[in-house]
Amino acid sequence: MKEVIAVVRINMMNQTKQALTDIGIDAFFAHEAHGRGKGFVNPAVLSGAQQGYEEAASLLGEKGKL
Repeated sequence: MKEVIAVVRINMMNQTKQALTDIGIDAFFAHEAHGRGKGFVNPAVLSGAQQGYEEAASLLGEKGKL
C-alpha cells in the first residue's frame, strides 16, 4: 500500500476524482485548505523591523510586511 498526498485546486476536484476512479482508486480523503502559509521568519529580524530598523525591514522584503 502506498500513500500519495497531493494539492488539488478546487475547480479540478471533480475531474481528479473521476480520473482516480477510472484507474481503480475508489477510496480517498479530501480536506479543504485555505491560505499559503507564512514561511519561516527570524524573530529577531521581525522585532527589529517592528522597532523601525530599516536594515531589518529590507531583509523581510515586501512579502514579509504583510
